[in-house]
Parts: sequence; structure tokens; C-alpha cells
Amino acid sequence: MAAGDVPRAIDRIEIEAGNFRFTGRACGPNNGRRVLCLHGFPQTSWAWRDQLWALGHAGYRAVAPDQRGYCSGARPSETSHYGTEYLIGDVIALADSMEMERFDLVGHDWGGFLAWMVAERLPDRVRSLSVVSTPHPLALQDALAGGDPEQAARIGDPVDDRDQLIATSPVSRAADISVPLLLFHGRQDARVPVHHAEALAAALEQAGQRYKLTIYSDEGHRYARPQNVVDCRAQCLEFLLTNLRVGAGLVAESG
Repeated sequence: MAAGDVPRAIDRIEIEAGNFRFTGRACGPNNGRRVLCLHGFPQTSWAWRDQLWALGHAGYRAVAPDQRGYCSGARPSETSHYGTEYLIGDVIALADSMEMERFDLVGHDWGGFLAWMVAERLPDRVRSLSVVSTPHPLALQDALAGGDPEQAARIGDPVDDRDQLIATSPVSRAADISVPLLLFHGRQDARVPVHHAEALAAALEQAGQRYKLTIYSDEGHRYARPQNVVDCRAQCLEFLLTNLRVGAGLVAESG
């Protein structure tokens, strides 16, 4: 990255996508390799500030939008307009609006659920997928049902929709995953128990897929210990840099 391209700060941005105007944060040169970061519930793009700064200074163009409901320009009044299909559509519309023909996708919590779904819908556009504390949709549904029924209802009913949740789960479709995966989980996670992440890792292993799972023994659903936050950030950077190389099975590009 040239000296003149070094980012001085994290920028506040506005993105017109679909019929909405989303706010967000971004860091890094405009011609850098694109990374899209999706926040969890109840967070905003501010949750990714450390990662945006690190990625931006490594030469990436890292963008974290404030998702539907978290910014005044994208806040429909009808509850039904917050369903999963709308949210997935937002992510795709945001990528289109920012001319992200191909991009690396990162998600945490609810953003991790959306990241799984987007990667499944756009296998030719998502270069790599990094998911924190969200192993697959069925696990997230089970977790939310115990603490936030309204959020859980947006994913699906655990009884009536269980077959669909299982069918769309990466655990069931590990052989179809075509991008390298970087996964993180806290062993003390009370919302999404660690056995879900371990089940996904076993399925990926059996399918012969490229992945790495890091389990932090002293973390819960959100990581608080500085050493783990630093390690997570460093692994994300290494993961993205590795997948820039043709030798990793992906074509290096900046778009």
C-alpha cells in the first residue's frame, strides 16, 4: 500500500441500496480487496471498529454497514419486513451498490447467520467466509428461542421449520461449501453451545473441506479478553492474506 493510501481514520459512510440509505463504517484504500463485515444483535457497525482499522491498515477496503433497523434510513415500520429474506437481500444489495463483484465475508452472531446464507446464495462472489459464534442456522435458532423468541421467529419455528433448518444448515451441506472457512467459538458460550461448532467441524472434516476452527476456552458469545481479541484479529488478517495467493486455490485480485 502506497504511503498516500494509508487510511487516517475509520470513515462514516452512507450507502444507497435497494430503497434504503444505510449508514456504516469503512477503512482502507478504495482499490483494496473488499471485505464486508456484518454485525450481530443488538450491535452496529461500531462493533467492528478494531477489525476495520486492522484490515484497512493491511491494505484492504473493509466495510461494516449498519443493517436494517439499525439506521434511520433503513428502518421499515412493518415487523414483517425484517424477515430473513429481506435481510439477505439487503446484504446482496449493499454488495451490488458498492460494486463488490467479489468479496470476503465476515459475520458475528445474527450477522454470522446472514453470512452463511449469503455465501450459500453467492458462491461465485464470496471468496472466503469468516464466522464468529454462529456455527449454523439451526444452532442459532435454538439459541435465540431461549432468550429472544422474536429474533428466533425470523429464522424459523424450531418444530414446524426444523426440516428446512436442518436442510439449509452447513452441517448438512458441508460437501457443497466452496470457499475456505475460518471459524471462532467460545467454549463458555451460553447462547450457542460449543458442540454446534464441533459438529460443523466434524462435518467439514468428513467432507474434506478447507477450514480452521479456534475455540477460546475462556470466552462466551462475545469475546472480552484482550489476548483473544488480538488473536482473533491476527488470524483473520492471516486468513485473508493467505487466500490472496493463487497457491491457496483462489485468484488474487483487488476488486
